[in-house]
Amino acid sequence: PAADANMLIGDLPHAMTALPATKYPAIPQDLSTTPALDFAEHIAVFWPAPPPSILLEPLAGSLATMRERLARAGPPPYLGLTWRAGTPPHQQKGVDWVLHKAIDPAQLARAVSGFSGTIIALQRQPAPAQFDALSSALQRPVHDFSDVNENLEAMLALLALIEEYVGVSNTNMHLRAAVGRTGRVLVPRPAEWRWLRAGRSSPWFPGFTIYRQSCDGDWQAALAELQQDLTQAAR
Repeated sequence: PAADANMLIGDLPHAMTALPATKYPAIPQDLSTTPALDFAEHIAVFWPAPPPSILLEPLAGSLATMRERLARAGPPPYLGLTWRAGTPPHQQKGVDWVLHKAIDPAQLARAVSGFSGTIIALQRQPAPAQFDALSSALQRPVHDFSDVNENLEAMLALLALIEEYVGVSNTNMHLRAAVGRTGRVLVPRPAEWRWLRAGRSSPWFPGFTIYRQSCDGDWQAALAELQQDLTQAAR
């Protein structure tokens, strides 16, 4: 319908910040002398608090199937890995590189090499060479669960069962939240709006821990934090 402006709902968090691009006036730094009622409209990401995630119950049959498959792969605890999501830049037709996240699988493997349980790959359509890089860096097998991405009911059950999930932001991170579990998210620069500009948490993913790429594109500090957190969690 006719309107003064049209906007995608996913762009609202960006538009409602105090960035120069927004049409909303900046809030004065000193609010002590400015009653809140003087503002015709006050918009903030954290107020009111975001509603909790919709909870999804995995199917009993899917849970049983995934339990059996995990048992065949190895003993618990289980760690799932995802190192790439979205459309690669060279395959995109737009001007901006959007919704593409990636980290070198070997780098990621070295950061989680101290995990004492079974490591499974949840990467959608992985390249064979990436499994070789993972296994080489880990010096042990990585079990291929990539086919589960083709069945979201099965993936929901799998994510409900495994103890740890580490990866870039993707569909599986949303499913992980929907079953009431948490994850460890590797966030590149610039970050998507749902992961905010800074900090180690997101109001839309309670309990999730964020590990951010540095401004120069380096993952070393983020992966060091990830390695330390996984060690503490194991203890």
